[in-house]
Amino acid sequence: MRDAGFQRDISDLSQVGLEVSEVDLRNPDAAEWLSGYDIVWVRGGNVFALRRVLADTGTDQVLTDLIRGDAIVYAGYRRRHRLRRLQRRGVCAGTRPDRIRRNR
Repeated sequence: MRDAGFQRDISDLSQVGLEVSEVDLRNPDAAEWLSGYDIVWVRGGNVFALRRVLADTGTDQVLTDLIRGDAIVYAGYRRRHRLRRLQRRGVCAGTRPDRIRRNR
């Protein structure tokens, strides 16, 4: 049985009118299935592990092609907020505008 957060995501997406199905990206055939979807929603987890799985299955290239061809929407979220600062001078969603250093 999936965790409560996963079930909540399915419920939330369904409530806005989306038909939700789960695709295990570790499956070698996952890349072939993606063209049959309008939206790919990726939730939580380790972004490095996700990147590795996408590369190992060739799904990364398929997703890139679909996104560039405007054939699919890639969306989702990261469960933890550890990626708030991507670079030393990066801006995160919680950064106040008056605290942003301007590069000159």
